[in-house]
Amino acid sequence: MVAVRGSHLLNPQDFVIEQWCTSLKLAEQTEKSLIDAWYYARDLMNAYPDEMKNATLMLQSGVEMVEILHELNMDAETLLTAMLFPIVANKLTDWESLKEKFGAKITKLLKGVLEMDNIRQLNASHSANALQVDNVRRMLLAMVDDFRCVIIKLAERITFLRDAEHRCAEEDKVLAVKECSYIYAPLANRLGIGQLKWELEDYCFRYLHPEQYRAIAKLLQERRLDREHYIADFVSELSGYLRENIEQVEVYGRPNIFIAFGVKCRKSILSSVVYMM
Repeated sequence: MVAVRGSHLLNPQDFVIEQWCTSLKLAEQTEKSLIDAWYYARDLMNAYPDEMKNATLMLQSGVEMVEILHELNMDAETLLTAMLFPIVANKLTDWESLKEKFGAKITKLLKGVLEMDNIRQLNASHSANALQVDNVRRMLLAMVDDFRCVIIKLAERITFLRDAEHRCAEEDKVLAVKECSYIYAPLANRLGIGQLKWELEDYCFRYLHPEQYRAIAKLLQERRLDREHYIADFVSELSGYLRENIEQVEVYGRPNIFIAFGVKCRKSILSSVVYMM
């Protein structure tokens, strides 16, 4: 199931950057850097009111990217780069200004993330076979000097998919969703970042197969509490058993994601018995 956005992002007029940073429990210097970056981005957007009709959405994107990366325990430089990326992607500042204010390392990371947009030139709107798609993934990994650029780009694609309906025309949305499905989700899998892979796949499934998605969403909603209770009970029982034999152990469980649920249903596996433990 796709992630649910925080309430503060549903009401952007109530968003307070200082309170949000405090809620993340960051190091003092990291918190200060993110606050400075947010105000820097806001001031740049305010300087171009006519062009920045989506200024609020851009600020939200930076915040959401930071949240996603923070959950992955990424470092301070990665978080700061994510906060600044929307203004770089929309060409609201120049490299010299960024380097002067935030340093050479952050500027280099931003350039690396931006270079990943070259995928559109590599992939364009043409169909490709599995070997060609895999070559594009390998090329993306080879063209960046710092793997953090790839992680930031994956987070950016997730924030894009969360609001794809409001961001671009239908044709552009479909192309972006296909890129995420064929390139970025497998890339997340190759890097071993299951959390991002699952969310990318779920959003892609939602846009590429809307009828199936709605049918599964209805089915899962009807069974959600039962499924969550079943998983919680199973995790508790399994944890108790393992702790009798293993000194330190953690057990986690979650309901199956939408796309995996759809695959199992197509294989005639009954929906009432589909869980992921």
